[in-house]
Amino acid sequence: MVDYVFGHGNDELQRLQHQARVLEPVSLRLFGEMGLKPGMRVLDLGCGAGDLTMLAARQVGRRGSVEGIDENPEAVLLATRRAAQGKLKNVRFHTCTIDAFSTQAPYDAVIGRYILLHQHDPVAFLRKMAELTRPGGLLGLHELLLLKPLAQSFPTVPAWDRIGEWVLGALGAATPSPGAATRLVQHFAEAGLPRPELFCECLIGGGEHSPLYRWAVEGAGGVLPHLVRLGIVKPGEVDLSTLAEQLRREASQANAQLLGPLQVGAWARMGAPTGCVGLGVGA
Repeated sequence: MVDYVFGHGNDELQRLQHQARVLEPVSLRLFGEMGLKPGMRVLDLGCGAGDLTMLAARQVGRRGSVEGIDENPEAVLLATRRAAQGKLKNVRFHTCTIDAFSTQAPYDAVIGRYILLHQHDPVAFLRKMAELTRPGGLLGLHELLLLKPLAQSFPTVPAWDRIGEWVLGALGAATPSPGAATRLVQHFAEAGLPRPELFCECLIGGGEHSPLYRWAVEGAGGVLPHLVRLGIVKPGEVDLSTLAEQLRREASQANAQLLGPLQVGAWARMGAPTGCVGLGVGA
């Protein structure tokens, strides 16, 4: 079962598209390491605006196919339109909850990005992923490692570090499984799945044109209602319209190097998992 803290409006769909551009190199590394190849049939769980789905579609080529599912019909409509605009004929999107989705033909690979922290039961979610993956197929996740500090700067850029504290505080309090990316090996084992291969990357940037400024501010904006509710931020304290420019100015003046949240890639090849009884998400 998904509990999505950022909401489902148009602003969030726009945020997801910019976030996808920031995260694309990490997701491409995941695809390469897990062995996503032309001709494969792939499923993307919680596809949002469709960016990871379309990235996978380009990897599997015309002989392959990718399906994305999301419970937000507006996201599915946008993703379908974007795929058509990109002339990707090997992509389809469906409005469906993850726990309700089923297939008679399991997939060569099942993927998801930033999905485990939103699950009330990450182990059951992994079992659902395995249920949808054929024997010998691949399961891959790109996850966010929520550790303190979430963001750092050298020399210090106070606004950057503060946004990291805000986002970490909000996600830590408002997502069901904020520590999921720190327990991937444990979760895979409890799900009866093979031990995952893992890697970790740090987002890094600075200078005038870094995409991290906008990404950080949009992320803070997405969780702002939770920050106010938690008392981390006072009502009216944050002016999102000027915060990105403030970040850019402070970082440029300080010649600062910005470190963003750690990104974790995890993947495993499915055999005949023991203890995997096909439980749905949230079961």
